[in-house]
Amino acid sequence: GIKSRLDLINDGLQTTEELQEMVRQSANNTFSNYKDTADMVGKLGVQAGDAFKNNRDIVNFAEQVNKHLSIAGTSTAAAQGAMIQLTQAMSNGVLRGGELNSVMDGMPTLAKAIRDEFARMGDTRGIKAIAEEGLITADIVKRALFNAADETNKKFASMGVTFNDVWNLFKNSADKAMTPVYKKLGELTNNKGFQNFAVMAGQAVA
Repeated sequence: GIKSRLDLINDGLQTTEELQEMVRQSANNTFSNYKDTADMVGKLGVQAGDAFKNNRDIVNFAEQVNKHLSIAGTSTAAAQGAMIQLTQAMSNGVLRGGELNSVMDGMPTLAKAIRDEFARMGDTRGIKAIAEEGLITADIVKRALFNAADETNKKFASMGVTFNDVWNLFKNSADKAMTPVYKKLGELTNNKGFQNFAVMAGQAVA
């Protein structure tokens, strides 16, 4: 499923296998789960592809998001919610309302980066007041994220590595090792004969 989604958004500057490896390396860089990272990259590419220059731009964006989540110590459920809301905002072209609240809760450092971006432009109001006017566009979010990258990278590098971080590296590595098995299973499930067998087996059970 992940390979199919990444294949769908591939800009042609690399093979889908190379794109998968790019995503996996990004996930490893932040001790994040590969599947969650690939899911975010796939959704950003499908829903908000116009906001990015190419696939590497999307992967770099996802890597910075993962770092913000890690710095904030966001729980897995809250992190997934924040990623969904951020992806929707990038797709809609503007961050506001419930999407903004979710990002502020799950990634307060990103919210600060957005405030800092507006401060550089001379707007020192609170982020919610700015959001009410629809000014937090996808381009602003992306610009704020990348402009804060140096500070984010320093904060992330200063953090200790947890057992869960190492466990994610293990899972990502094991997942890569299982790729040939997944490929064979994919060939099996896409085989018409196997699909017909499944239907007949179900009828036999009935």
